[in-house]
Amino acid sequence: LARRHVKQAGLEGRIQLAVKDMRDVTLAGEPGVFIANPPYGERLDNIRAAHAVARQLGALQKRCPGWKLCAFS
Repeated sequence: LARRHVKQAGLEGRIQLAVKDMRDVTLAGEPGVFIANPPYGERLDNIRAAHAVARQLGALQKRCPGWKLCAFS
């Protein structure tokens, strides 16, 4: 669905979409904006799991200097 919307918006080649574990993400090239839709609500079953996701987002930010990190919440 997201790929179709990127195409409809005429943004193919300017937006890269991927589904992967945040711990495996590497961002190369010119810095840009990384947008994540991390698990929350029903997909996180406790506060410990929520803290783990927050730590992973922080680690991603440190691994990718210059990039802006945005997360849906």
